Amino acid sequence: MLLSGTGLAATTGSGTDDLFTVFGPSLSTANGDYYASTGGLSTYYSFWIEVPPGATNMRVGFFDADIGSNHDRLADSGRVTYELRNPAGTIVRTANCNTSCSGLNNSNANNRWRHYSSDVSNPVTGMWELRISISNPSSNWNTFGLRVRGRQGPVRDYNVFYYAAASMSYGSGNPAVSARPLTNYPYVTSGCSLGSNDFDFDATSGGAGSTVSITAPGGTSTGITPLSVNDGWHAQTINVEGRDDSAEEYGLWTLQPTPRDTGFANMAFWYLNTEGSSTGAPSSRFQLNDYRAHRIYLGKGTTQSTPQGPPDKPYLAQWVRQNDPAGNPDEFTVTIRLINPTAFDITNAVVNGLVPSPVTYGGVRAGFPTHGSVTAQPGVGGSGALSWSPGTVPANETA
Repeated sequence: MLLSGTGLAATTGSGTDDLFTVFGPSLSTANGDYYASTGGLSTYYSFWIEVPPGATNMRVGFFDADIGSNHDRLADSGRVTYELRNPAGTIVRTANCNTSCSGLNNSNANNRWRHYSSDVSNPVTGMWELRISISNPSSNWNTFGLRVRGRQGPVRDYNVFYYAAASMSYGSGNPAVSARPLTNYPYVTSGCSLGSNDFDFDATSGGAGSTVSITAPGGTSTGITPLSVNDGWHAQTINVEGRDDSAEEYGLWTLQPTPRDTGFANMAFWYLNTEGSSTGAPSSRFQLNDYRAHRIYLGKGTTQSTPQGPPDKPYLAQWVRQNDPAGNPDEFTVTIRLINPTAFDITNAVVNGLVPSPVTYGGVRAGFPTHGSVTAQPGVGGSGALSWSPGTVPANETA
């Protein structure tokens, strides 16, 4: 979160909730981190930062960046690396931490917020990547928080997302105490369903009481059950649309995984597939714009301990309505909406659709579209591809 109420930032929390964990590669998948383990994918974690036009400054901050006495396991000299890359892939900032840190504005990062030694001035518009990993070999683990914000200029809020992540609970002999909740926001943009995939929630051992829930924008909540067992996967398909004639549940959902353990600790890993392909173990790491997984966004906030919900992201919605049930029950109007709840204009957007045979096309309804034009369409009475170019959709408007 921000240290004051002067602006907003993509953020995790601090203290005991909304924190992520990475393991050293020497630890096995039975410890819960499928991504980093040599028995899993043996790779680094990536968080992606969306830098919009007009940004004059970017500060990347970490909560409890060191591997020390709070939240972490210090077993050897392995170091956690925080590597910031610009859209061209060039490394522009690096920090390394064990019990102390280099590359941050203060070497003492234990249980407190620190940031890179210098901010990024006039960051290039586009997708920046933050890579986080622990050196090999190492049996350390590191739990940390993350926030990205601007310190001056028109941009104060940087959206941050990931494709796969893990977090940990800490046992105290009391499951109600050891639970560690996380609230993030999957960006569901297409399809009739999504696939939930979770790893090592220890649902049948010390992790009894672990939960994962996912909530649609309209408020429908789904508890994901059963959860994964020790060193195992569980996959489940979740309905997105809810009803065939009104696809309005796209946009930012709410994901709340809560690992729980009655012993020392419980690490849990998750990701969400697109198009309902709940396949369990991924075959390789997720890259930017990976078709296999949905983006999951960090929340935004105005205080150090209170998240303020999801960031603002545009999305599509669709209605299908019967025109005249009595006179012509086979004729329908399909209304497609592009909703822009952000503070920025959408430019050069293109929405592609399909009129599938044997459905036939009746033409564009009078007075529509409200923005831009239909640039490709089937002939009336025919079937095929349709393309709508909305042009510019201003901030906080719907086309």
